[in-house]
Amino acid sequence: SMLTTNINWTMNMGDVNTLYSTIPFNLTSQEDIFNYIEYQYSGSGNYIVTAIANVGNLTDNQTISIII
Repeated sequence: SMLTTNINWTMNMGDVNTLYSTIPFNLTSQEDIFNYIEYQYSGSGNYIVTAIANVGNLTDNQTISIII
């Protein structure tokens, strides 16, 4: 299986904050990764959260809506 190295991620929290990975990770084509992120929003509302993984010129993202 192919190994992809130095994968980074960012998490746009849907308010003014973006979280950044501090340690890149490596994955083979057979692996997945799960990041658990705990975050305190300042108030209620509908937040559009986008997770982005990138390595070199390759990027993938997932977006969800969170209602608080």
